[in-house]
Amino acid sequence: AAYALIRYGASTTTAPLIAALKDPSARVRMQAARALGAIGDSTAFLHVSAAAKHDVDWRVRVNATNAMGTFSLPRMFDLLPLRDADEHVRLAALSALGAAASRQGGYVTPAERGESVDFLIQILSGVPRDAQAQPTWREHAAAALALANTIRGEALEILAPLVRASRPLFRARLAPALVATQDRRAFSVLRKLAADSALVVRLAVVEALPQLNDPRALNIYLTALESGDQVLTAIAMQNLAADSLQGQQYLPKMIAAYRRLKPPLDVEAAQIIFQSLARCGDSTVVPIL
Repeated sequence: AAYALIRYGASTTTAPLIAALKDPSARVRMQAARALGAIGDSTAFLHVSAAAKHDVDWRVRVNATNAMGTFSLPRMFDLLPLRDADEHVRLAALSALGAAASRQGGYVTPAERGESVDFLIQILSGVPRDAQAQPTWREHAAAALALANTIRGEALEILAPLVRASRPLFRARLAPALVATQDRRAFSVLRKLAADSALVVRLAVVEALPQLNDPRALNIYLTALESGDQVLTAIAMQNLAADSLQGQQYLPKMIAAYRRLKPPLDVEAAQIIFQSLARCGDSTVVPIL
């Protein structure tokens, strides 16, 4: 029933859902927290916050923390379980902190900005929260995105040097953080990542770039078409086909890239490729389809 009320999304269900946060079943409490987040009724916020900080089950704390990220309220920093003993909860808290700031257009009050920004920079610098806790690379990545959502272009000075991080998965997660700055200066950093030795990093850049809406990304997409990798080729084609003029202009390159791929094609990559070719609206793709 609590799960169904996530879809229902009516404030008239707030009271019974708050009561469900005390249910003996952790699964019920999880879904009640998710439903309250979907409703977004501010009267439920402190109850969700209490569940996020104090519930005995880490899964409930994660879902309650995620729900907190859907509320647009000030002073989120003090209410989120950013120092929870469980990494899953800490990651959810970092995501919620960034999501709340993003909905405010990157603006937070000066006092909250100082607390949250200092905390995020501390994580990115690798300084432990206390004697026992050392942030993981996943927390570094989540902090990078939260910082970008909080201070936008001001985060570039901190994020740019991180492209030299040794872990490819972290460098990949850095791409959406750079895009989240919504600053054109981020493109030069993304261009470096687009030439990364790790495929997972190059893929992350091509996936993230459309959100930056920078025409200079075209050359990165065209380079990706030459990669011979199915997924990278598929995402590049999807990006090119999203612009009707680009789709028509570069359709021959897209067809050539498709024909160079070694079979069998991954199902999901094939779906993206065929949809992209069709979206170009040119009858030359009919025989391929």
